[in-house]
Amino acid sequence: MRLPTISFASLLLAAAAFGQNTDIEALSGLQFNFGNPGARSLAMGGAFIGLADDASAAEANPAGLTVLRKAEVSIEARQTTTAQRFVTGGTFPFVTTADFASRRSAISFASAVIPTEHSVVALYYHRPLSFRNRVDVTGRYSTPIFFVGPNGPVTREQCAAMPDCQQHQIYPFSTAADIDMETFGMAAARRFGTVSIGAAVRYHSFRETAVTFRRDLDLPDQPMFTITQTNGGQIVGRGRDSAVTLVAGIHWMPLANLSVGAIYKEGASFPAPISAAVAGESPAIIGTTRFHVPSTLGAGVGYRVTPALTVNADAVHVSYAHLTDQFLSVIEYGSGDVEQLAGYETRNGIEWHGGLEYFVLSHVPLAVRAGWWRDPAHGIAYRAPLVSAHDVAARILFPGNRAENHYSVGMGLSWPRFEVDAADDTSRSLKTASISVIARQ
Repeated sequence: MRLPTISFASLLLAAAAFGQNTDIEALSGLQFNFGNPGARSLAMGGAFIGLADDASAAEANPAGLTVLRKAEVSIEARQTTTAQRFVTGGTFPFVTTADFASRRSAISFASAVIPTEHSVVALYYHRPLSFRNRVDVTGRYSTPIFFVGPNGPVTREQCAAMPDCQQHQIYPFSTAADIDMETFGMAAARRFGTVSIGAAVRYHSFRETAVTFRRDLDLPDQPMFTITQTNGGQIVGRGRDSAVTLVAGIHWMPLANLSVGAIYKEGASFPAPISAAVAGESPAIIGTTRFHVPSTLGAGVGYRVTPALTVNADAVHVSYAHLTDQFLSVIEYGSGDVEQLAGYETRNGIEWHGGLEYFVLSHVPLAVRAGWWRDPAHGIAYRAPLVSAHDVAARILFPGNRAENHYSVGMGLSWPRFEVDAADDTSRSLKTASISVIARQ
């Protein structure tokens, strides 16, 4: 009997998840942050929909741009460290895992805002995703094993007493991924008394290559076979796909010290063919799925308690359930054999964000900030009944994930025509450091 192999393939994202829909190890266990841009927003736990009072509002909530009465430009650089978790051994249900870190630094946001008497126009660049990693567990860890009887998984001791029980394992692998998404946007907003309406058109440019080399322990000489996912219609290469999405927002200031906002962001989708090959053969496309960036719907409030203290709170609903649309699970591929399993699910979730900003009363225009936000559990999970060996392997490698708390701190120096901000956001699997600069007319 061939041993089933399924790869843990959840893309765990922050403010908008990014979903690949096949079992490629290179893409498993990732947590990307698609939250609002700007070090100031990051330091306040990403709570910025209701406040939205600087150039980063072009992406966070374009309706808030009407708060700006002078032209300004901004630029932000971020360093993101992602802990990519893989199953590395053990016996089901007590499997072991290990984290593999990946770090990337990039210019993540830039914008230019031009206001008029009642309206504002902004052009901006946003790079919410830039990831590259290589992992090889072959020979470094023991392979996870499990035992399956006629009615599903059993313990080692139970299996020893069953004549038709078999032991199974997960194939060892080496894997790599190179993923990048850039956004070029144009936002506009207009004020009607205390209410502002805003919208943005976003052009997304996406590139992705992910490949896994699996060693088939069932066949003589342990031959290698590959599973590859690339964007576009290519089997190999570094082509780019594109998509256009819309953003709509509203911003209301019923009082001078109170602002309320709401935002809808349409998610992008990109084609992603899957190819496979046994060592020495040319790869062939075995199916096509799609990458999804789920849509989000959020609302927030900003309240200036005193001239020096502002508190913010946001709630964001993320349509994670679309991550498993057109899901293709390549259970085993050795001699042209491709199978699929149903039962992979994701669930929609709500993110809660809160933060504060306090200006120290001194001759130095210093602001200190802190925040928290909760990323709900939204990893791809295999939830079908455990009947076959394939079901058990899928459950081992697609267990879902738990909600994570993020904690953030930051500070900034703000003068009438110039601002510098820095922030750090930390959770179990994702760490983000940011610095941004804003220049005003």
